[in-house]
Amino acid sequence: MKEALISVYSLVEYAGSEINSLQIAQELKKKGFKVTIFTFSYGYPMKNLFVDEDIEIIDFFESRINFENKEFDLLWCHHSPTLYSLIYNLGIRAKKIIFQSLSPFMDLEVIPFFYEHISLILTNSLETKNQIISDLKINELRTKITVFQNFVPDSYFQVKKDEYILKKIAIISNHLCDEIKDVSELFIKDGLKVDIIGKEKKVKFVDRELLSNYDLVITIGKTVQYCFSSSIPVYCYDYFGGPGYITKENLEKAESLNFSGRGFNNLTQYEIYKDIIENYNKNIENIDFYHEYAKEKFSLSKNIDEILKYLTELKEVNIDILKKEYSLIEKHNNYFLNELKNNLYYKKKNNFWDIETRLFFKINDEWIEQVDKKSSVFYENNILKVKYVFKQFQKTDEILLNPIINKFIKCKIYSIIINDEKVNYTNSNMLKKDEFDYFISVFPFYEIKFDKVMEVKEMFFEVEIVLLNEYEIAGMAENLISNYKKDSEEKNNIIKYNEYLIKEKTQENNELKRQLNFILESKYWKIRRTIKAAANILRRK
Repeated sequence: MKEALISVYSLVEYAGSEINSLQIAQELKKKGFKVTIFTFSYGYPMKNLFVDEDIEIIDFFESRINFENKEFDLLWCHHSPTLYSLIYNLGIRAKKIIFQSLSPFMDLEVIPFFYEHISLILTNSLETKNQIISDLKINELRTKITVFQNFVPDSYFQVKKDEYILKKIAIISNHLCDEIKDVSELFIKDGLKVDIIGKEKKVKFVDRELLSNYDLVITIGKTVQYCFSSSIPVYCYDYFGGPGYITKENLEKAESLNFSGRGFNNLTQYEIYKDIIENYNKNIENIDFYHEYAKEKFSLSKNIDEILKYLTELKEVNIDILKKEYSLIEKHNNYFLNELKNNLYYKKKNNFWDIETRLFFKINDEWIEQVDKKSSVFYENNILKVKYVFKQFQKTDEILLNPIINKFIKCKIYSIIINDEKVNYTNSNMLKKDEFDYFISVFPFYEIKFDKVMEVKEMFFEVEIVLLNEYEIAGMAENLISNYKKDSEEKNNIIKYNEYLIKEKTQENNELKRQLNFILESKYWKIRRTIKAAANILRRK
C-alpha cells in the first residue's frame, strides 16, 4: 500500500487549510493510500471530524516520533515550516513532494526556499500563482506551478434543492464586515430567518448537509464552490467586497481571484439588500449551469486523479541534496519552533481548543478512569457540549466527572444526561459563588450516584465555562485564605471555650470532692456510721 503524509500548520479550527487537509486525506484513502497528517497543533473542534477516520494524526510537540529512514510515497505539504520540520528535525524521506499555497499575500503561504527541488507547486487560484511569480521575479516558475482550485468532494454533487423561495439565509464568514452585519438586520426586519456562522457567532462545520437548510448563502471562497455544486444560490461578498451574485459575465474574474471578493466594489447594506431581493429569481435561472460548471472544474476526485497521474511523470525528490545545500534552514527553523512552542503553550493555557475532560467509574469499589470512549466536543460562546459513546459498556453505581482539567475556570452545569436520562449530581473540591462553581483546587469534580448498579452506554453534559483571569484567581485565593483564617479562628474559639468549660467543671469537681471529704471526716459522719453498723447487727439477730 502506498503511504502519503499531509502536513498542515494547525489542525484546530474550521478553516481553509485544515478542511483542505481533511478532504485530501479522505480522497487519498479512497485512492488506496495509507494517510498520516502532521501538524504543530491538534485540537477541537477539528478533532471531532477525525473521530471515525482511520487517519493517524501526529502533533509535533505532543508526539514522540522520528521519521529517520521512513520513506513516504507522497508528501503533500501546506506551510513551509511544516516541511522544514519534517525534513530537518524528523528526518523524513519522500519520493514526491507537493507544496500547496492557499493565499497570494499571507506570509505562512510562501513557497519553500528549495522550491526548484520539489516535485510540484499547487496554488488555489491564478491570482496566487501570478503573485508568487511576481514576488520571486522568476518567470520559469510558470511551468512549475499548477492551479489546483478549491475543490468539492463528490458527495456535494448528488443532491439538489426542490424549490427556491427566499426564507432562510446563511451568512458564513470568519471576518464579518459591517455592511453584511447591517444587511442581516434588514432581512430580519422583513421576517426572514438569518443565521451567522463563523468565529464571531456560531462555530459550525460547513458541509452539504448544513448548506441544504438555506435558500441563500452569503459568503466567499471555498463555500462558493460548495454552493455551486449543491445547487444552492450564493451571494459572493465579504470584507474585501465582492461581485454579489455570480453571473456568466463575472464568473471568470471572480474565479481567478478565488471567489475572495477582491477586484470588485464595496457596497452599502442598502445596495446589497436591493441586489439580493431583486435579482434572486434571476440567479436561480443559472443554478443548473453553476452545478455543471462546478462538476467539471472543482471535483476533488477528478482533479486529484490528474495530479497523481502527472506526478508519475516526474523524477523522485533527492532529500539529501536539500539537507546539504540548504543546511542553514535547520537553524532558522529551530528558532521558529522554540518560539512556536512558547506561543502554543500560552495559547493552550488561555483558551479551550485543547479541551480535555476526565471521567472515572467506580467498578468493584475501585475508581477506573474511562479512556476507551469516542468523544464529540463542541465549544462556542462559553458553552461546552461533550458527548461520550463508550466502546464497551461499563456497569457502575457512581461516576466522577471533571469537565475540563488544568484550567482555572468558573463552571455552571446545565445538564448531565446518561443513557438519555437527566441525572442529579453533587460537587466537590470547588467553591460555589453566584451560581458558578470555581475550579481552583487540585481535583474538582462532579459526583453522580445511582440507586443501583447500571450499564452506562452514552453520556452527555452541557456546561458554561468561563476562564478566570489572574485577578479573579488571586481574588478567589484570597477568599480561600480568608475563609481558612475565619474557620481557624472559629475553631480556636470553640477549643478555648471547651477548655474553659473543662476547667470550670474541673474546679466544680474539686470543690465537690473537698466538701465530700470534709463530710466523711466529720465527727457526725463517724458517729452516724457506727450507729448504722450496730443497727444492721441488731436486725440480723
